[in-house]
Amino acid sequence: MALRRTLSVLFLLMMGGSNALLPGSKFERWILEKSLKPIEPKEFHITGRGNYLEPYKILTSHDLQKPEEPSFAAIEITEDPDRIFQTSPPSPIDIALILKNLRRLNKEALIIAKPLAWIDPDIIALAALEQQMDDFPRIITSAPLSRGPVSTPLPSAFRRASINKQEIKGNWKNLPIVNRIALPDVILGNKQSFAGFTILESETASDQTSLMAIWDDRVVFSTLFLTILMEQKIEFNELEIQLGKSITFKNQNQWIAIDDYGRIKIEPKNLSKISMIPAEKLIDAPVNFLTNTENQSALLFDHSQQVTEENLLQKIGGLFWIKDHSQIHDFARFHPSIEWMMIASVFFFLLGWDSMSRSRVWFLLFLIGVLMTLHWFILLYLRTWPPVIPCLLMVFAYVCFPMTVKRPRRKHKSSSPLASIARRYI
Repeated sequence: MALRRTLSVLFLLMMGGSNALLPGSKFERWILEKSLKPIEPKEFHITGRGNYLEPYKILTSHDLQKPEEPSFAAIEITEDPDRIFQTSPPSPIDIALILKNLRRLNKEALIIAKPLAWIDPDIIALAALEQQMDDFPRIITSAPLSRGPVSTPLPSAFRRASINKQEIKGNWKNLPIVNRIALPDVILGNKQSFAGFTILESETASDQTSLMAIWDDRVVFSTLFLTILMEQKIEFNELEIQLGKSITFKNQNQWIAIDDYGRIKIEPKNLSKISMIPAEKLIDAPVNFLTNTENQSALLFDHSQQVTEENLLQKIGGLFWIKDHSQIHDFARFHPSIEWMMIASVFFFLLGWDSMSRSRVWFLLFLIGVLMTLHWFILLYLRTWPPVIPCLLMVFAYVCFPMTVKRPRRKHKSSSPLASIARRYI
């Protein structure tokens, strides 16, 4: 009996001591997620380490009546009705002229959402285009990706804008797989440029926008997503990707909900038309022509391509409100000394009750009810994550390994009332 009691006490101590390991664990996050679902009607995501100094943060998506427009200059390559450029669609020398004017208008970051590819282009014109691209400190180029029977090496521009697939949480095998660029001889920029995909030609058409794909052992991103990173000045090592949940930016309280396949889970709603500037308006424009845009970035796209204002620009604006207008709730923790006092009180209560040899069933039901009531009260009204899990684990240990075993009373063979009275008073 003494050995049984000792082992039971040790098991109780182990369950109570799990409070030192639970903060930030997958198990505790799972319990928190299940606890919040009945009280959080909107899409939410859990961040933070879950300890006293870095508590959990609950990011909740928030619908706006009118999403904000992105702050960069949206430059549209039109059909050039006034014949400003040499050809339509524009040739490499025409694109070089557009880039030269953007640089003249003090734009330092450039996103080219149009694949730069031509049939038998002029070598001198390509050299002029590459020279103008080199003048931009930050540049993102684009290309459609596909999957073929023969894999090609990952281009340097795509590799610089990628992460290792092992850095993703979840089953990365669900992501689309690509191994080549769908167009030949696409220009991807200079030694500092990044590259993203416009579309995934090997995937079936879907209303959901893909943000990432697998190429060899790397995860490459869409031009849309790279634009978000450039706008917010976010580095790739700051990304925390959980497939089926979200992409979180570690150093900022921003997130984008995604599904198991790396696609946008919450599609932007109530989108307004993005203000666009025809590319021909840039030629010989005054220096203050683009001063109405807040930053020094410009996005160049071709309205005739599949990447149109509805497919790219509006979704960029929509993703900006998903990120910047999230509601953030902190779920603080009690001071560690208070948590250990709460756990110790349950521990000694279990010891005291066992020594009194009362009914275990009703006692355990009562104790579980009290703990769950405290759990919901503290969670709802104090916005604090209480140490209920180790307390419930101790109750579980008490049920599985009771300290004492009640022996059934022996029934006396005699059922005479006189014998019963005699046994009671003698």
